Amino acid sequence: MVRFRWWRPFDLEEFAGEYGNRYEIEVRPLYVGWGKIDIFAETRREFRVKADTLNAFLTVYKAILFQKDASPLSPKDKELRDYILDKYPHARDTPLI
Repeated sequence: MVRFRWWRPFDLEEFAGEYGNRYEIEVRPLYVGWGKIDIFAETRREFRVKADTLNAFLTVYKAILFQKDASPLSPKDKELRDYILDKYPHARDTPLI
């Protein structure tokens, strides 16, 4: 499932500070080639969040939720899913469609 935010970016650092002891959070490295200037690097920054069976990739404007193996969601998984659906309320990447 892919979800989006439109206007205000999600604060990844605040999320990691608040939920870092509840979920496994890993910062995925950004690759920027040598000598390349990337003015949008902050919007491409990505965290991987793991609950019991539910995983999520979070950026400041997009969240991708997935399971590697289909299984029922645990209460911890449901808590993460509900939190992400609340913070990323849109199914489309733009309000212009």
